[in-house]
Amino acid sequence: DNQSVEQPIYALKLNYILHGRYLIGRVLGQGGFGITYVGLDMVLDIKVAVKEYFPMGLVTRDNMSSELLWNASQVGSTQRQSGCESFLKEARKMAKTDANPTIVRVRDTFLENETAYIIMDFVEGHTLKKKLQQGGPIPFPECMQLLRPMMEGLKEVHHQGIIHRDISPDNIIIQPDGSVKLLDLGAAKDMTASNGQTSQVVAKKGFSPLEQYVEKGEVGTWTDVYALCATIYYCITGKVLPDALERMYGEQQLQIPETVDPLPEHVVHTLEAGLAIKVQDRIQNIEELLQRLDSQQNQPS
Repeated sequence: DNQSVEQPIYALKLNYILHGRYLIGRVLGQGGFGITYVGLDMVLDIKVAVKEYFPMGLVTRDNMSSELLWNASQVGSTQRQSGCESFLKEARKMAKTDANPTIVRVRDTFLENETAYIIMDFVEGHTLKKKLQQGGPIPFPECMQLLRPMMEGLKEVHHQGIIHRDISPDNIIIQPDGSVKLLDLGAAKDMTASNGQTSQVVAKKGFSPLEQYVEKGEVGTWTDVYALCATIYYCITGKVLPDALERMYGEQQLQIPETVDPLPEHVVHTLEAGLAIKVQDRIQNIEELLQRLDSQQNQPS
């Protein structure tokens, strides 16, 4: 209902028609690099999610225009073009995961309004974060039953050379049938096409490992392993893990609150290994993570 919604002043106006096809609705969320709207695909007559490349601090929007205004003193035309192309290139790579039922599907990508857009399936349901805020922590077996299909799906994405880089409870949607989907591919990193180039720094407090806080951090499958383990920790404790930077200079040992049902020893050891601050000390991929979480006897590799 676009009549009763107040849109942020810097966002696209309600009822704006993007690319001659997508009717823009309210803002669903925003991060450091993008704004996500609910939209209507007027050709197929279905809801979609529209993600707009909007790097905070570098752009603004005149209230009278839909086009973005870039801060010329901070961003040159080459850098702007490179940012937009990177945003779209990684989304196009993700579009190749269409057959993966646990990853949200990319439908379209294009340049418009001096920026870039990704059109994705709109996923009905509520976030894992909302479920936990309303119902409290969940036991480890229930947590794994919920997340395992998504972790298996992410394993396939990794095999295609893609690292998500933004896994957290507010990017995991629980659908009405109880299945989960992983959202927000705007931070995804194409490892097969990096050519040694640095990528944009993307970090989420409590869920991102140390390597995501520096421009030349060594990002890989182990990066998503950390975020998955931080998400599991949040599910079973109801608490956000201390920030990676704080853990580096403070207590690195994993603290499981006494209120949590006792966890099998191999699960505690696995979470500790998955949340290691240093990349070389961490579990390296989802195959190993699942194997060690399933193991009755945690065997270090």
